[in-house]
Amino acid sequence: MSETAIVAWRSRSTDTRVAVARLLPPSAKKSASFSIGTARISCQARASHPLLPVEEVAVPQGAAPGDFTAPTQPESHGLPDIIGDRLSDRDGWGITPIDQLFPPSQLPGYNQDTQFTRIGAFIDWDRRDSKTGPRSGGVLGMRYREYWDVDRKAFAFRQTEYEFQQYFPYFNRSRVIALRAAMLLTFPKGDNQVPIYLQPVLGGNDDLRGFGGYRFRDNHSVYAGVEHRWQASSNLEMSAFLDAGKVVPLRRDIDVSRMNYSGGIGFRVRVRSAIVSRTDFAVSREGFRIAWTFSDIFQSPW
Repeated sequence: MSETAIVAWRSRSTDTRVAVARLLPPSAKKSASFSIGTARISCQARASHPLLPVEEVAVPQGAAPGDFTAPTQPESHGLPDIIGDRLSDRDGWGITPIDQLFPPSQLPGYNQDTQFTRIGAFIDWDRRDSKTGPRSGGVLGMRYREYWDVDRKAFAFRQTEYEFQQYFPYFNRSRVIALRAAMLLTFPKGDNQVPIYLQPVLGGNDDLRGFGGYRFRDNHSVYAGVEHRWQASSNLEMSAFLDAGKVVPLRRDIDVSRMNYSGGIGFRVRVRSAIVSRTDFAVSREGFRIAWTFSDIFQSPW
């Protein structure tokens, strides 16, 4: 049986006391004392025994060169379990890990860097009285782009975008009805896919304002929005708005069913003909959200 030695040390100069405990073999002396300089050390051995059974358990070997490992280590049995079952990522309350909600196999282009060659063309008819804060006129445009995957040959696709805006002023142009409709279509070439970072998205400050940024993502998107704007003062404009939109994997699914809706009120700071600050308070089925930015809501994408 081992014995415990309690070593006490006291310094005359600092009156500091230190106690150290270690195990001594049964052949160790029961007590001893000696001095080092001004310090006097005394040892006293007391018999001890384990409270619970102790088993020597083999441990993995393979120490670094010049080092060694003990073949076994003591392990006590019967101790209370204070750790419990090991937790996994599935045990997180109210949280779904991102790699389970969106497995990499469902995210084309995830962690697959590549380079693209892109060409495109657009045509638009812009009759707005201001590009930064219009009150009248409208926009009608279309853009076509082709993407070639230079490195992987796996993410080549075509993309077509349509944009419509119209502004109807009334009451001496102090009130405006603003309409916007937009559609973005992507078509993979052959057995290629559209990478996730180039797919159409909805949600955020510029379309479905009641949803977080990049909330919806797929191969095709459609959006429609309407705002009623009025002047609260010479530099402050208010609005009531309604947004609707959705994303779909196939073009045949583009219709007005199962749309995502958000609405609310907004405030715009106007300097002359430009909107320099915009704050929108929006609600949706996912809750309340505040959008703050420095541009008008309906912007031309080109």
